[in-house]
Amino acid sequence: MFLAVLLGILLPGYLLLCSALRFRRRDALRQDFPDRQSLSHMSNVEAQKIVNCLTELEFPFIIITSLQFGLFKVGGPWPSVGPRVNRGQTYGIPSISQLLHETKQFGTSKNASKRYTDTTVLIQEFSDHHPKSERATKAISRMNYIHGRYAKKISNDDLLFTLSVFITEPIDFVAKYEWREMTDTEKNALATFCEHTIPALPAVTRLITYCLQQGKALVIL
Repeated sequence: MFLAVLLGILLPGYLLLCSALRFRRRDALRQDFPDRQSLSHMSNVEAQKIVNCLTELEFPFIIITSLQFGLFKVGGPWPSVGPRVNRGQTYGIPSISQLLHETKQFGTSKNASKRYTDTTVLIQEFSDHHPKSERATKAISRMNYIHGRYAKKISNDDLLFTLSVFITEPIDFVAKYEWREMTDTEKNALATFCEHTIPALPAVTRLITYCLQQGKALVIL
C-alpha cells in the first residue's frame, strides 16, 4: 500500500519534470533565433552546435537510422536528375552502382562494412568537433580526397542525390517517428552546416537551392 501511494506521488512529479525539461533546448534556440531574419545570420559554428545537439541529445537513434536508410531511399524527385531518382535506391541507380561495382566497395562484406565504418567515423569527426578544429579539418580533407579520386566518374547529379539524404532524411524521419518534429531553426542548422562543411563539393549549392525552393530543409539562408 505504501509503495502504491509513493508511486502515485512520484510518477506524476516525474512526468511533470520531464515535460518541463524536455523542451528546454528547443525553447533556448527560439530565444537565440526568434525569427527568420536571425536564421539568415546563423554561422557555421552555431549550426554545428545545433546539429551536434540533435545527433547526441535530441534524436540520436532516429537520425543515425535515417542516414542508414537514406543511402538506399531518398525522397526526390530531383529536377535536373529526372525520374530515375523518384523514390529510388541510391545504390540502385546504374551510374552509382556501376562505380561501386568497379571499385569493389560493396562487393564483399568486408569492404562494405569497412566503407560504412570509415564514412561514419569521418562524419562524426566533423559533426562533433568545432568546424575549425584540426580533427574536423582533417576529416573533411580526407573525405574530399576520397571522392576527389573519382571526380571524373561521379556526376554532380549523383553527388547531389547522395548528399541530399544528410538533410532531407533526418528531417523526414524525425517528423514520422520521434516525439516532436524539428523546428525551423534546427532544419536551418542542418542545411547551413552541410553548406559550410562541404564547400569543395560542387553539388552543395544546388542542394541548398533545391531545399530552399521546396521548403524541405532550409527556411532561409
